[in-house]
Amino acid sequence: MIGGREDVIAVCGHYNVRSEKGILRRHHQKAQQAPGFVPAEQVLQSLLEGSYSLTSACYKLYPVHIIRELRFDPDIYNMEDGLFCFQAVGQSEGIIYSTEPKWNILFREGSFTRSGYNAKYLTAITAIERMMDHNKTSTVWPILVSAFFLRALQLLNDALLDPDKNIEDILFLREKIASYADSGVFYVKKFTTLLNAILILRLPVSIAAGYRKAVVAIRNTRRRKR
Repeated sequence: MIGGREDVIAVCGHYNVRSEKGILRRHHQKAQQAPGFVPAEQVLQSLLEGSYSLTSACYKLYPVHIIRELRFDPDIYNMEDGLFCFQAVGQSEGIIYSTEPKWNILFREGSFTRSGYNAKYLTAITAIERMMDHNKTSTVWPILVSAFFLRALQLLNDALLDPDKNIEDILFLREKIASYADSGVFYVKKFTTLLNAILILRLPVSIAAGYRKAVVAIRNTRRRKR
């Protein structure tokens, strides 16, 4: 029982740990949300904002009866945490949220999630589709469609920038994005994101790749001038 409730998941704050000139330094990831009980539906609707760290299975305590039948899918290499958490929260009343940091997350250069594009990242699409399969009539549906659209778009950006450009991956992602484009675009708020989506979906692959490289180069130049 957590906070006087049996069917809730406890979530705490955390530190981001990075190596700076060979020295590990901790940075408190400050929460934007107030501590206390948050209903499951509200937590699930925050998926895009990252408010309650749904994309990570870490810094959480789960009642055994909620996760007894849940398993990480061995065929999903990216977003497997998100799928697990989404399913767990969906079977709970909600979460008890604490802003106090009690967990350390080490950002390690060269790790799978920080080593550039990898075809295994495409399994994130499968993870989000699994979430969508059971929520087509719920209030979470538009959030999931938007999450799917944005994640697939990010993967397509990365695939276009990859020196080894796998054309099959690029075409697969374009097809997936197109299948939800009507709904996904509706929920994307930034005009620049929409413009980027249109260009990388419609331009020939070689031109789309050149466009993405130019955007990244301009962005890096602006950062160096700050």
